[in-house]
Amino acid sequence: MKLLLVGHLAISTKLIIALNKTGINLSVLSTETESPISENSKKEILAESTYLGGFYDHFKLSKPKYTRFLFSFTFLIPFIPKSLFSKLVSVLKENEPEIVVGNWGTGILPELNLIKSLDLPSKTKVILNMETFPTAWKSRKREFFERYLLKSSMKNIDGLIVPTDEMYNLLISYGFKLEDKIIYRKPFYFPRSHFETTKVLRNHDEAIKDLIFLGKPDLFRSLNSVQNQLLELAESGITISCSEKFNLSHKNIFPFKPFGIYDFDYNFSKITATHKAALVTFKIQETSDYPLRFNTSLPHRFLFPLALGLPTVVPQQGFQAIGTLIDKYQIGYRYQSIEKLKEYLRSDAVSISRNNIIDHKSELDFNADEFKAFLKKF
Repeated sequence: MKLLLVGHLAISTKLIIALNKTGINLSVLSTETESPISENSKKEILAESTYLGGFYDHFKLSKPKYTRFLFSFTFLIPFIPKSLFSKLVSVLKENEPEIVVGNWGTGILPELNLIKSLDLPSKTKVILNMETFPTAWKSRKREFFERYLLKSSMKNIDGLIVPTDEMYNLLISYGFKLEDKIIYRKPFYFPRSHFETTKVLRNHDEAIKDLIFLGKPDLFRSLNSVQNQLLELAESGITISCSEKFNLSHKNIFPFKPFGIYDFDYNFSKITATHKAALVTFKIQETSDYPLRFNTSLPHRFLFPLALGLPTVVPQQGFQAIGTLIDKYQIGYRYQSIEKLKEYLRSDAVSISRNNIIDHKSELDFNADEFKAFLKKF
């Protein structure tokens, strides 16, 4: 089976790692309009895949960062001269993918709409990895636009990866007809084998710091501006590690140099061995409703530590999908207050959470055979 992944490399790493575990023939087209990762990092990410270059390197489009949104409106695409995309068509035909996977959410729909409009074999199927939906976090207008975009693009989508019941139910509530779509309805976990976390501590007393926060302050601008939350935790006496890019100075905050999940020389077991749990949070607006994306999605900063065997702690309000998994498997803690969080971190409950992650390993891991069975349905 030949599969083509289309999406930003910076946010497709988990998918690339997982798909390589299936043994399928994987090619990658990156849709970055800017280069957020180094060439060395790119080589590491794509070491086991065939890289077909940048999507927008194969045709000329003025300011693609903005003009790509023209492809959001499917009715406009037929009016664009097909000759503009001849090189892209050539690349796709030479690769001959049986399945195209778009990553992630509604953000990749412009490119998927364009691909489906090209003169490709009718047998080529398209899967949309929803991952996060909606991606909007502070704009109701953006939320409504995403709903429109997904609805107008559904005719170009043959299958969906929907990671949570909360997201599936939201799609149904919006009136999406999903009966004729092939759907992978479960969390898209990281493959644990990638991290080789064999040095998992079963006793939390051996851990050095209370929490590690694995979010990146530079990824989605103010969405990740959680400095105040980190400082509040540190001020309470909780010790916490976070990226040095947060530029925080406090006796209870320990900065670390940024690393990537594709850094194969990195000792990931050290994270598990030196922290009791991982903090999962985003910028929280006390004066407004929590964004829907927090309730429906499972972010990397939750799935990544889970793959390392590390319990996760998350604010109780506004993170329903994460909370569902934590409660189901007892693999972390949803805290109502910092004092309650401190009680959890100082109790045997942390050890119990760690043991539950180990005991439920098969259920909380990427299953390559199961995903291949999903692909064979197309």
